[in-house]
Amino acid sequence: MGNEPPRLIPFAHLVVQMRNRAYMPQLGRFLQPDPNATALTLIEATAYHGRGLGAMVGALDIQVLYGIGLNIYEYLGSSPCVRHDPLGLEWLTPPINWYEQTGKPFRDMPFDITAATDVSGLVTSALQGLVIQYAANLEADLDWASDWDAPDNAHSRLSDKWVKLAILEGIGSHFGVDWMWEGDESGDPIDGENGPAVAKAGGSATKSLSRLAPGLSRQLYQLRRKTFKANRMKYWRTEIADNPQKYSPAQKAAVKQNRAPTGSDGKPMEIHHRKLLKDGGTNDQDNFEFLTFFEHRSKRNLNRRHKRRPRQFGIYYANNRRRHRTHAPTSRDHDPPRRKPRRHQGVRRLH
Repeated sequence: MGNEPPRLIPFAHLVVQMRNRAYMPQLGRFLQPDPNATALTLIEATAYHGRGLGAMVGALDIQVLYGIGLNIYEYLGSSPCVRHDPLGLEWLTPPINWYEQTGKPFRDMPFDITAATDVSGLVTSALQGLVIQYAANLEADLDWASDWDAPDNAHSRLSDKWVKLAILEGIGSHFGVDWMWEGDESGDPIDGENGPAVAKAGGSATKSLSRLAPGLSRQLYQLRRKTFKANRMKYWRTEIADNPQKYSPAQKAAVKQNRAPTGSDGKPMEIHHRKLLKDGGTNDQDNFEFLTFFEHRSKRNLNRRHKRRPRQFGIYYANNRRRHRTHAPTSRDHDPPRRKPRRHQGVRRLH
């Protein structure tokens, strides 16, 4: 396609008109800069079957002009094989088919022959499973340190058994049999809270997530988290369509530009789960609460919505709460850590 115009007309170049911008395949770039947040009149959506084209005018915002990247002529984020851009405004990534990735089509097969011969892919899957579990442990340990009702041994640093289990799950994902780690209502023997792995002293890979709701497996919890992150803007578009009277034209235009609307506090708004995912909540639209940054993350509202008790006796006591937890607070708990005396670096003060 790119060589056709030069064959017909010497020194000609193919230029593709993509509704709002012109694209040149020979360069792999747009010929016009990204019109994001420049208040230009743009085509809102593609029109088919005789429908008319709708126009929209985005609000002028210099701060988000380079939000997608410094290269404002870039096409599809330099990944044309997996993305598409029908209007020349923003590249779109197809949604992830979680059903195929969980290996359910291979439920009746012992393993995939192609995967068995891919040694590099096997190692990559094992390392990927290890990294995913390690990241989940860090996040769970952060929640554990902030939760005063959690037991002292409900963290992932007591044992390294989670390493072997994470590697095995990565290998299972490579062979397409990771559906075996999906839990059910009665509790999974590997991931569920009722399983024997949690009952052992020291715990395993599930120790860091032992505070999940009964019957909620670790894989299902992480899957819901990944699904929420991947479809965040889809939930915003549904909210705008269901409750258009709650949002201003600037907020609606931000959602159309694949950005979270700006709240009354001047910061991007956030989505809160009324029933948290770790408590068995789902990503249904009815379970969402669309809040401003202050409504969601202020100290008072964060403790109320996420059921976290406020820290006591200052930052010093909070950072050393395991050491001071067995005795009553003393005056030492209130004192900040001492600073080392500052030295003069190579310059002697003249009196």
